[in-house]
Amino acid sequence: MVNLLGDGPVRLRANLHGHTTGSDGRLAPQAYVDWYAGRHYDALAITDHNVVTDLEGLDDRGMVLIPGTEVTASGAEFGGQYHLVSLGPLPPTLPPVTTPGAESARLLTGAGAVVVVAHPHWSGLTGADLLAIDAATGVEIWNGGTVLDSEKGVAVAAWDEALRRGRRLWGFATDDAHFRFPDGALGWVVLHAAERTAPAAVAALHHGHFYCSAGPELRAVDIDGRTVTVSCSPCAAIYCLGFAGRNQYRIWDQATPLVMAEFTLRGDEPWVRVQVTDRQGRSAWTQPIWPAG
Repeated sequence: MVNLLGDGPVRLRANLHGHTTGSDGRLAPQAYVDWYAGRHYDALAITDHNVVTDLEGLDDRGMVLIPGTEVTASGAEFGGQYHLVSLGPLPPTLPPVTTPGAESARLLTGAGAVVVVAHPHWSGLTGADLLAIDAATGVEIWNGGTVLDSEKGVAVAAWDEALRRGRRLWGFATDDAHFRFPDGALGWVVLHAAERTAPAAVAALHHGHFYCSAGPELRAVDIDGRTVTVSCSPCAAIYCLGFAGRNQYRIWDQATPLVMAEFTLRGDEPWVRVQVTDRQGRSAWTQPIWPAG
């Protein structure tokens, strides 16, 4: 049996993308930490633009604070820029913003960082642009700030295309909060880590031991042979998704919301992921699994 949510004993709800007065955010770093602690988060990264905001001296308010930054890079097909959210160990000097995206990602991952391609739709990235970042760990499939400011914060289709083309990318949901308007607590990940530390959280991200959400809770998602079993908070729909028409679903009956479902795989899915959606249209997503190995 495979647990798609990860086997780590420590569960951490985390926001991994957001900005303070260290770059273009409205809250000072401590106020930023305080805000998320007040919403019962377990882990938090500050990812100010092209700087590493010092976490030393901050009161973590009981949360795990993860080092991070958002590195701008060049080289997108139509002249746009990459934004690379980078979490965990970072190089002593960040790559300049004129560095091509693929090179920047390699430098960052070489130091041990998890690199996530941020808001690809908002950035105007093509599928080829996403595939070019060959060192990336994942892609933001939900970015709350850009959902609000432009309706360009959802990138599930780009994720699916990358998966079908053989790129094993994890999906991330984030806030990208700047607090210019209410853009906090919109998207998060739930990690299953080995222990309550930043290195353990980063390791869980590297290995895909997490799911991401803009609302619903995933309680268990298991695959045993060809059987997929899902348990979740009350939802309107539960989906077991592959490429193109390799999709299955369960829809609520207007009387009793769904809290579980079972699916039988066809056997020809190149990859499978589970998504649940509540009555407000908010979703949660597992990481993909490749049934054939």
